[in-house]
Amino acid sequence: MEDEVKGLRKVLSDIKGIDRKSNTYLGLNDEIKKWATFLPLLTELKDPSMIVDDDRHWAKVRKETNSDFKVDDKLEI
Repeated sequence: MEDEVKGLRKVLSDIKGIDRKSNTYLGLNDEIKKWATFLPLLTELKDPSMIVDDDRHWAKVRKETNSDFKVDDKLEI
């Protein structure tokens, strides 16, 4: 998916004749930037090192997100 976001960024930048100050361009560019930040975070969450006996990594994620969830086979990340 990260490659797709990079592709979208390229497509947007390659559009000829677009007003780069327009709300549409700025909005799309902003969304692409958000996804470019978000997707690597998901990759990190999927890393096997997140699973430790004392659950400290997921406990910190729960605290930071103010969420209560259980990490098990049903949690798809």
